[in-house]
Amino acid sequence: MLAVSACLLVLGYWTYQAVESSLRGLRSAALNSLLEAQVKTLGIWVENHKTDIRRIARDSDVRDHVVALSRIAARPDVAAADYCNAPARRPLVAQLTAVLEEQGAATFNAVDGNQRVIASRFPEYCGLRMSREAFERDLVPVFQGETRFVRPYRQHERLEAAPPNPPLQRPVTWVETPVRDAAGAIIAALAFGEYADGEFAAILSAGRTGATGETYAFDRDGALLSPGRFGGGTTRLFLRAAG
Repeated sequence: MLAVSACLLVLGYWTYQAVESSLRGLRSAALNSLLEAQVKTLGIWVENHKTDIRRIARDSDVRDHVVALSRIAARPDVAAADYCNAPARRPLVAQLTAVLEEQGAATFNAVDGNQRVIASRFPEYCGLRMSREAFERDLVPVFQGETRFVRPYRQHERLEAAPPNPPLQRPVTWVETPVRDAAGAIIAALAFGEYADGEFAAILSAGRTGATGETYAFDRDGALLSPGRFGGGTTRLFLRAAG
């Protein structure tokens, strides 16, 4: 009798372990599939934004206005007011602001090869310079012909000196593409900025499962780029990963 009981206990334990292992495997497979779906969705979102901004940068009116501003900015001893208040700025801002509103984006910047913001939706940013680090990291590839998605940054992380009361106070993702003149030379980078707690965060939050399942985005340095539902929200987008 004792031998039978022992056998039943062993069989029961083995069955329990087998079922638990099977469920764990199914759960792992489901999470991997969900993660792959989130990555693909985010990738499609990024590629759609790249396609849109390339199309906009090729628009003849946009191109002509940016070329005009870049030529003014290239003059010797030029002052920021010379290009920030130039006649080409007003129609450029009007045209691109309409596009921004259609796409749900927050702002645009046009930056020349000397790191200067030569046009922006917000006049507070026009005439400011990108930091050398941000320019080399994010924009040098654009001046080499690449269209890029740039992970969320706050404005003071990209500019040498941000305005005292910046219009953009939340982290912004950027999609940046070259603007070419009639001869095909790259004369500026056009960038559209979208708040990181908008569609970027919404795509990731769609991967939440149950009471604790969460999807996060990190950069290569381990900085957390996306808001979560546990102890942070959109005000703590840049926590460093432990280690």
